[in-house]
Amino acid sequence: MRSVSLQSSGKYKCEVSADSPSFHTESRSAEMLVVDLPDEVPTISGGRAKYHVGDKLDVNCTSARSRPAASLMWYINDDQAESENLVEYTPVNDSDGLETSRLGLRFTVGPRHFPSGELRLRCTATIAAVYWQSSEESVEGQLPQTGPALESKGVYKGGSGSSVIPHTWVSCLCGLVVTTYHLLTNL
Repeated sequence: MRSVSLQSSGKYKCEVSADSPSFHTESRSAEMLVVDLPDEVPTISGGRAKYHVGDKLDVNCTSARSRPAASLMWYINDDQAESENLVEYTPVNDSDGLETSRLGLRFTVGPRHFPSGELRLRCTATIAAVYWQSSEESVEGQLPQTGPALESKGVYKGGSGSSVIPHTWVSCLCGLVVTTYHLLTNL
């Protein structure tokens, strides 16, 4: 077949006949689908350059103008996104019979999303077994501070410079004096 169009999709039958004397005939039917692939890889939109734990992530993946519409899927750090985080949209039909697919991804960013300090989002677009493309974005993550409180390393120089006492000892001595004063005044 030559010069096929999108309207050429449908059921076709092929028939073969033998010559005389038998004139045996065989025929088979099959469905033919004409595919028009997207001109570009899927695009990711709506994202930010940096996310903090607790932020709402809301992005879209779009695969434009194909027939049939591309099937889209999201991956978060190489793991397929949970279905409850996906926002499905109906494909948009263009006047020429091509379709644009869009799939949203929404979730609250957590510490687990930054295993190496960044969050990787990937969107794949597939059409049957003839087309597979993907787009990926990496964004910085800001984890909350969970380490121990910082300790002062300052040095207290008391009196006329005759001795140097570490700041932490001064804090302990002051706490002991205050505690002793309270005990004595409450007797």
